[in-house]
Amino acid sequence: MLITAEEYSGMGFPAVSGGDVQSCIMRSDYIIGALTEGRAEKTVEAGGKAAQLVKQAAGFQTYMLLKEAESIGKSEQSGTTEKVAIGDFSYSSQTSESSEVQTSDCDDTGVNVIRLLRAAGCMYAGVEVLE
Repeated sequence: MLITAEEYSGMGFPAVSGGDVQSCIMRSDYIIGALTEGRAEKTVEAGGKAAQLVKQAAGFQTYMLLKEAESIGKSEQSGTTEKVAIGDFSYSSQTSESSEVQTSDCDDTGVNVIRLLRAAGCMYAGVEVLE
């Protein structure tokens, strides 16, 4: 794993209710591992400043996943379900009373993850030029 739950809370991220920190850390590892094609894990193993940048990126990614889980939990709790049946045809729809999900916060966090991984040297992808 790129970070532990203790490192996550030690980085100063606020506690988020409604999400399992350990599962979000694992999911952030999968996302960052796929995004960097495995370079992030090698960078953390090597240590140094680049490893700290990768750990910070994992912290931001975990925070974003926790916020997403929290907003899903809130919308499930405050939503209303409507079921309609007309003859053989039936459908149901769910509406949410709380549409206060701040997408700009998640967008900024995603940009921070990319910037940190790029600064750590994990986002490099070379392109071969054929003559």
